[in-house]
Order: sequence, then C-alpha cells, then structure tokens
Amino acid sequence: MSVSEHTKGRLVFQPSTERSTSGAFEINIESGYQYYIAETIGGLREDEQGANARRMCAAWNACDGIGTDELEQIEVKRNMRLAATEYAALEIDRDRLQAEVAELREALLESRYHFETLANSCHDQKLRDTYIDLVARIAALIAKHTTGGGK
Repeated sequence: MSVSEHTKGRLVFQPSTERSTSGAFEINIESGYQYYIAETIGGLREDEQGANARRMCAAWNACDGIGTDELEQIEVKRNMRLAATEYAALEIDRDRLQAEVAELREALLESRYHFETLANSCHDQKLRDTYIDLVARIAALIAKHTTGGGK
C-alpha cells in the first residue's frame, strides 16, 4: 500500500448527514468544499460519538504543520525520556540501598564483636550456644554482602 501526504486543512465535525443512524458524526476538512475524512459510527452513545469526533478533530488541528514522520517519532522520544527518568530513579534507589547495606554491614560487624564477647564470658551453655549461633548468622550475612552474593 502506498501512502501519500495527508489531506491539508483543519478538521471540523458535525452530525452525519449521510447516515440515518442516530449518533453518527462526520469529520470533514473545513473549507468551501466538503472533503469527507471519516465518520464515527458504532455501538457508542451519541455523546461519546460526538466526544470522539471532537477529540479527533482537536488532535488533527493541534498537529497542523507537523509532518507525519515527526509525529510518529514523538511517542518514541517520549518513551525514551520516560525510560531515562525511570533509570535515573532506579540508580538513586540502588545507591541508597547500597549505602544502607554498607551501614547494616557495619552494624553486623559491631554486633558480631559484642556477641562473641558475650558468648566467651557466658557460663550458661544454652545462652552461649544462642550467642554462637547468632555470631555464625551475622558472619554469613556479612560474607554474603561482602563477596557480592547480595548484589
């Protein structure tokens, strides 16, 4: 299919004169001649048909003077800007989370030291085993986030 340049001119809409169907609207070129462009018909209410015709005319008229190729690129460029914005937000979140992981690592190292001290000075075997278990879990968490396992 070969596509030529679009019809020039502003669009207007009006209730359809061609159809006996209630609620249909014609979309035409605004000029001395009635260049028929489209018609809204279908299962929608009359007010929805009119609103759709109005919107199509408004969009067409707002784009007057902008080439079709340029219009098609607007959505691509908009999506690229949105992706760049989302990527920047993700980088900020990543940096914040990395800082929090570093802070947690430091807290775990400090906790490990205190639990080791408590375990070594504790005479209650059950409590001592609990401290030793906590030290092992803290050591595993530190190792996970130090060696890249948590990245």
